[in-house]
Amino acid sequence: MRIRVISAVVILYLLMVAVSVVYTALFVWLIKKMIMLDGWVLNSVVGIIFVAQLFMSFRYSAPGLKAEVLGIEAGLKKQPLAAIYYEIITAAMLATFFIMMFVRRFFSLVGVLSWVITGLVFLIVFLGFFVRVKKLRCRSS
Repeated sequence: MRIRVISAVVILYLLMVAVSVVYTALFVWLIKKMIMLDGWVLNSVVGIIFVAQLFMSFRYSAPGLKAEVLGIEAGLKKQPLAAIYYEIITAAMLATFFIMMFVRRFFSLVGVLSWVITGLVFLIVFLGFFVRVKKLRCRSS
């Protein structure tokens, strides 16, 4: 029994690290589309984003996921506004990544046009998520 619980929790945390790596790659991809990053600046940005993603995952997502995996009743805690915005930005960047991959198959975007289209797609997706979360928070209050 204990081995099953320990292995489930270890696998959960390893999956959270893997998801943090994927989100970091997506963040850096989108940031590199907007700003030229090279050398130590790129490495610093990657490190900061990865640590922030891990912190948000472990601090706000892990307790609920761990309770779900172990079948324990977990009380619903309200997340701070900063964590909610961080999740909205993360989801918007993930959606932007996939939308831009689809758009690039059909259109050749180079230079400033690529930057503008990527920024507009991110802004539209971010605002859509933001409005949806606002509506959900108003309903739950």
